Amino acid sequence: MTQLTPRFNEFAQQIKQQPDTVLKQLKAMDVSSLTLLQKVQWQLVLSHTYYALTYPHEALQEAQTGLTYVNKAKQPWLYHQLRLAEALAYDIVGDPAKGMEHSESAVGWAKLHNDYALQLDALYTRGVLEISLVDYSNALVDLQNARSLAPQLRSHTSEGEVSNALAQVYEYRQESELSIPFFQDAVEYHKRHNEPIDLSIALYGLGRANKNVGNLDLGKQQLQHSADISASINDIQGVAYASKELAGLNMQEGNLDLAEEQLKKAFNIFTQARNPYMQFDVTLSLAQLALKKSQPQLAEQYLQQAGNYLYPKTMPLQKISFDEEQARVKAALGDYKSAFDILEKTVQQKQKIYVEQSTERLHRLRSQYELEMKEQTNLKIQRENALQKMSLMEKEHQNQYLMVLFAFTLLICVLLAIMVYRNQINRKRLTELANIDGLTGLLNRRKTLEMLQLQFDLAQRHQFPLCIAIVDLDHFKKINDELGHPVGDKVLAAFGQLCQKTFRHTDIVGRIGGEEFMVALPHTGLSDAEGLLCTLRERAMQIGEMIDVGERTISISIGLCLLDGHKTVQSLMAQADDALYSAKQAGRNRIEIFSAANQRQAFSS
Repeated sequence: MTQLTPRFNEFAQQIKQQPDTVLKQLKAMDVSSLTLLQKVQWQLVLSHTYYALTYPHEALQEAQTGLTYVNKAKQPWLYHQLRLAEALAYDIVGDPAKGMEHSESAVGWAKLHNDYALQLDALYTRGVLEISLVDYSNALVDLQNARSLAPQLRSHTSEGEVSNALAQVYEYRQESELSIPFFQDAVEYHKRHNEPIDLSIALYGLGRANKNVGNLDLGKQQLQHSADISASINDIQGVAYASKELAGLNMQEGNLDLAEEQLKKAFNIFTQARNPYMQFDVTLSLAQLALKKSQPQLAEQYLQQAGNYLYPKTMPLQKISFDEEQARVKAALGDYKSAFDILEKTVQQKQKIYVEQSTERLHRLRSQYELEMKEQTNLKIQRENALQKMSLMEKEHQNQYLMVLFAFTLLICVLLAIMVYRNQINRKRLTELANIDGLTGLLNRRKTLEMLQLQFDLAQRHQFPLCIAIVDLDHFKKINDELGHPVGDKVLAAFGQLCQKTFRHTDIVGRIGGEEFMVALPHTGLSDAEGLLCTLRERAMQIGEMIDVGERTISISIGLCLLDGHKTVQSLMAQADDALYSAKQAGRNRIEIFSAANQRQAFSS
């Protein structure tokens, strides 16, 4: 099967409108009366429903239970769908790395079998996992590819969900202005398709982005709208997400008691749903609120509680936020040395996470860190009464500042070295892309002619034999017309592999046209060249056994000539082309040698 049966497909479509209702209907079904295949589909849809309602452990359990019943060899599509559901559940459980292998396997299978709907689901899933793993560059590539597929396909993953995930990439890269258009696209899509749960999620992201760029009133309206929609469909976690962000706005406006009430409400909901990410996030916000209320001891208690939900390996950005907040609490308690030590370690953590990001991003982090250091220093100076102590503090601060400056200088040097190394690798990759035909793995036309001219000049200068051949796949147009271009591409790729296995590393082999190839054989006479080309012709006839081309036989025609008195590469190629023409006229699947005396000798199969 390559899609859900109508009964379960209807449930899957309703998840986006009424997830709570779908959950009740699925739980009310008599599972014992279902066939094995129906039970697996039931658990797949149930996992998707729990995921939509943000119940991570339940979503993971249903996907893994379904996997125990499905046979990968007999039902590969259903197997990969369950693996993708499992991967998404791992993401919200807090362990996205466990899902990467499953999403990559699904992408590979979907591409191999031209299942574009599954490919869309797999690319989206992998992109979501990469966001959680702070691999924003690859997430952007996967999600952009998914977005190009989404409008043409009916899949579990919608165009609106992909737009929302793309917006999150920019948001987490602290580029909120770039995220807003994608959030707006997602909002409009979910409005058109009456998908309230996804609409509430998109409005939540849009409201948060507007808040980040300073549109506080608009952001507050959108967050409240998100909360209202979530409440109307009994999505209590959606209410909690919005409440958490609204609490942040109330903290900015000085409504601290209301903010505390909203945060505690959100924490209770996330605790009930066993959502460690948000339990951590809300507890950290409560610590920040306690600091605003000048209650550093309470803030320290909240931080200790937040540490219980923190998994540094899978939550690296959250670990940095935790450490920075811990430093602020230490400073508020008067423990300035501990605050500085924590911030110093935070610099190393940031270096590891952001080493591949732009220089501009590095400068921003540096400015933020220096600002925090100055604030800590000012706080120390203000609390010193004695002139002697103030002088000592200033001297100590000067030494610390020099250490930080040295650390940043060293960091910049390391980053520059990494950038130079990566530029060298990218330059090498670009050179390969400029010279290699992507489909066959052989040289492209430009590089082939360039290398041929070089060997031509060397052969004339040093008087060594040089043979060239032009090879053409027989009746290739019929293969494309009757079997389709994907099959034609497979034939070309297989022929490219045969060429690489047949010829020596000193030979020049390239694709110079659609199904036309050129081979240059330096230091090789006609007899040896003919032997190599005969081997290629025989192997080419085996392509039909590797690729399903029906009853057709793959064959090639070859025109061969020897450098003998030619003044230009063009005249040498013209003779090889004449010989190829003669081979086609003589019935194809043969080699024609153009001799220096303008005589042709035919070698048929």
